[in-house]
Parts: sequence; structure tokens; C-alpha cells
Amino acid sequence: MISTPTVHRNGTAKDVLLEDFYASRSAIADAIHCLQTRGPNTRDYYPQGGTAFTRAVEEHTARIHRLTEVLQEIDQIIEAVDRQ
Repeated sequence: MISTPTVHRNGTAKDVLLEDFYASRSAIADAIHCLQTRGPNTRDYYPQGGTAFTRAVEEHTARIHRLTEVLQEIDQIIEAVDRQ
């Protein structure tokens, strides 16, 4: 479970929290899209040997996966704030 902010009188306004998290969400989604459309090219790796390209693709996929996990966490925070 992730920590989520509590909307209250002395804290950040709900609309500001949502705006900030939606902006973060948008930037992360853009980064994911950018990575998905710009993966490793075998021409850039074959001089390094037989497994270099495969390793690069695995690392690239893992980066996308990590960003997707962060995006999901931001979605959970948005939902939690929006329910308040």
C-alpha cells in the first residue's frame, strides 16, 4: 500500500493536489510512450557480440515496466485524493 495525502483545511487544496498528480501522470505517460516508440536498434549493438542486443531489449523493457509501476501508483494516489 502506498501513502496518500489527506485533504484537510491546513493542507494543500484538493484541486491543487489533483492538478499536480495529473501533471505528473501525464509526464510519466509521455515518457512511457517515448520509450515504447524508441527501442534499441540491433545495428547499434551487434559490434558488442551476440547477446548485447537481447540484453539491451531486456533492460529497455524493464525501464518501461518500472515507469508503468510508477504510473499505477500515481493513479492510486489520484483515486485516493479524488475520493476525499
